Amino acid sequence: MTSQILENGNLKLSIDAEDQELLRILQKEDPDNFQSDGVMYDLFERFIANSEYEWVRPEEVAALTDAPMLGIYRARQDTDGPDISVVGHWDNTDWVVSCWAFMDYQIISVQQQLLETGSAIFTNGGTA
Repeated sequence: MTSQILENGNLKLSIDAEDQELLRILQKEDPDNFQSDGVMYDLFERFIANSEYEWVRPEEVAALTDAPMLGIYRARQDTDGPDISVVGHWDNTDWVVSCWAFMDYQIISVQQQLLETGSAIFTNGGTA
């Protein structure tokens, strides 16, 4: 999975044909479970582990949505400079400085979108 911040600030996540085929197999093996959050978290595990992105809970950024959200955290001491604004915070230690949400979540799951098109757009919810 690769990420790209678009000109409008949205986050585009893309997968290659090999990953699409893996999703196709997952869907075929367990169609009833494919749309679940568990499958989504498993899919994103390697991406999260190898990038600066992390899952963000809506209450961390005062969002009124249950959409899956990705964000970038910075340690509180890293946000003291004049050029850094804060989107939200978590336990007064780490601050969310950027976040994006998959706002089509009520229509289609992230994994289904990736399977069908090879990419998913997470809407910019605030970027420092």
